[in-house]
Amino acid sequence: MTSRYRPPRKRYAHTIFILLLLLPISSPGWAERHALLIGISQYSAGGAQNLHDLPGTQNDIALIESVLQSRLGFTPDRIQVLRDAEATHRNIEQAFRSLAQQVQPGDFVYIHYSGHGSYLPDADGHKRDGAYQTVVSYGARAPGRAESDLDRFDVLDDELNQWLKPIDERAGELIYVADSCHAATNTRGTQALVTRAAPLDDQPNHPRRGQVETPYQFRNAALIYAARADQSAHEFKTDDQQPHGVFTWHWAQALQSVRAGETWAQVFTRAADGVSRTHGNSQHPQSEGPALGRAILGGTVDPRPAVMVREVRAPREGAGTTVTLDAGRLSGVNPGSRFASTGEVPAELEITQSFATWSEARVLQGTVQRGDFLTETARAYVTGPLKLFFLASPALLDSPLGTRLQTLFPSLSATENRSGYEWVSDQSQADLVVALLRPQRCDGVSSNQTVLVSQICDAESKLLYSIGPKGRNSLPDETEDSPPEVWVLTPGERLLHDAFRIGMADPDAGLAALRENLTKYRQIRALSQLTQDSGGSGSVDIGLIAYDRCPEFDPQCIRLSEDEALGYRRRPDTLPFDSLRTHTWSAGDLLSFTFQNRGRRERYVYVLDVSPSGAIEVVFPARGMLADSARLKPEEQLSLHDEQIAVLLDTSGTHGQLILITESQINPYLLEQDGYQRTTRGTSTGTDNPLEQLLSANLDGVRAAASFNTGSWYSQWLSFEVNKDPAVAAP
Repeated sequence: MTSRYRPPRKRYAHTIFILLLLLPISSPGWAERHALLIGISQYSAGGAQNLHDLPGTQNDIALIESVLQSRLGFTPDRIQVLRDAEATHRNIEQAFRSLAQQVQPGDFVYIHYSGHGSYLPDADGHKRDGAYQTVVSYGARAPGRAESDLDRFDVLDDELNQWLKPIDERAGELIYVADSCHAATNTRGTQALVTRAAPLDDQPNHPRRGQVETPYQFRNAALIYAARADQSAHEFKTDDQQPHGVFTWHWAQALQSVRAGETWAQVFTRAADGVSRTHGNSQHPQSEGPALGRAILGGTVDPRPAVMVREVRAPREGAGTTVTLDAGRLSGVNPGSRFASTGEVPAELEITQSFATWSEARVLQGTVQRGDFLTETARAYVTGPLKLFFLASPALLDSPLGTRLQTLFPSLSATENRSGYEWVSDQSQADLVVALLRPQRCDGVSSNQTVLVSQICDAESKLLYSIGPKGRNSLPDETEDSPPEVWVLTPGERLLHDAFRIGMADPDAGLAALRENLTKYRQIRALSQLTQDSGGSGSVDIGLIAYDRCPEFDPQCIRLSEDEALGYRRRPDTLPFDSLRTHTWSAGDLLSFTFQNRGRRERYVYVLDVSPSGAIEVVFPARGMLADSARLKPEEQLSLHDEQIAVLLDTSGTHGQLILITESQINPYLLEQDGYQRTTRGTSTGTDNPLEQLLSANLDGVRAAASFNTGSWYSQWLSFEVNKDPAVAAP
């Protein structure tokens, strides 16, 4: 389980861990709408030195005002606009505070800023990146203003955070968009009309610096930024020769084309794709916040991860329409997989080639266009289907249920079988054994009591087992009086997991649960294949952060909730990543990671957790975080503890941690899945977790070269045991 918390600067006094909760996705149902639009163009008229004017900002504000009314149902009286001289530091603050007073629970709030962005060096160590990001208000940096005049100073990111806090606390949804640079440490791009990059603010006596100990963590907001923290946001001229901010223009186009059921995240992805088309790699928009996954115009949001169409190529002689998708092998997209769209003209596509971060597909039916979102309908696997052997007594073998089981997965060739499984007639060749049986229960018999000389009652499962010459049988005895169950076993006939003991009293529900759980198990196998296929050099060092438990309340400890007395204290040393498997962990322990890029190129770091329940969760970057949070510059260090992320080992069993290091951004959330569906109470002796059988023996620490890749990514996997006894100390 991923945990988020708010560490104060320098010390961790009174810190509270907050579990990251995925908010439910539903239609907006906004009670009322409010908008605040801020556009500053005439910086020179405000007296600022070394700041060029921005001709496109007023066009941005007019465009967004029009889109809010035409697409999002705003009325003019609910839109406040601050232009140029109206947008001083004090006036912006007052507009935020006034807006906070107007907002009622459930209201929708949209705030948009177009203007210069900059940064203020942090000499006191309050900011981890060494600088405050700022919005350059009208009149800021004007030399004629008194030193005590707040209007002479930029607006700090800490101020914006605190001004947005009461709005986020009351609003049903808050969207904040800033079309400005973040830090302006480098200005790239030769096609820009102008850049929205102001020189650093060198006024050391900013009256608001250092006043915010712990930034507010947003609950109902989506925060949208036009560029990375080290990039500038550009302006350009559209086809009608009117200047606009590059991001605002594409953001408005994406909002204009939004469909019911689409989310803010999808609109952002379309806008970012538009920026990429016009300005390449010179500007990378960013987004964060829990509201990204919410529907904009209502409708039902498909909970499955979606992949965007990046390019569509018209049919050529001998070939149909081909499509480029914005996800590849590292996101679980393999040749042979099928995707579908739910647009006005439904379409189906099949993946023909898959690369590390992108893939190509052919259109089987329907039409698609750039910017459409597709969901996976059938997954293919690069290693071919796993082999299943069916085990049952003669009576059950030929029963209607036995027949249905044997047709659960089609017996097709490996290239056609997208289920990931196929049946075999030889148990010695099987990867898994599917047993249909009627297990006999120990009615009226105490646990571990010998019933007959040749039988024993198992303490955990409450089932009777016969004892043969070599010991207890692998499967329980059977009786016609018991309802049927399906057990999925390892080749050695040990139960794969509690969830793979599935009751069949309701055959439809039981078979559905079996298919679902086998599909999830197949996905874990596919995830392990990423480790086997990884290549490249290990230029990123991985460290492990461990925590001691605080036996009683201690202000130096971090806590999982406000009302919990016990907490955790970070150990001062950083352990090698291999310590995951060489030390003993207990349920309830906490861990985190550090990374250092020792290479000459930037890298992206992704951390995934596989729990004993079969769930796969992206630990970092957590949902709602900036996608760019995963980026590591050369020689840069990253501590997930400082990023407020840790892994809570909340259950015993075999856990797995997968670290993916890539040269390009990927969508790791396509790899996520929920845990196995459970249909039968009680446990049976066997493996505690599929990972124990599947991964522990042959994948720990693997970093093997792959035949198909070019060294653009590599991975590390470690599985480790978590003890049920909380008294066992962590490393």
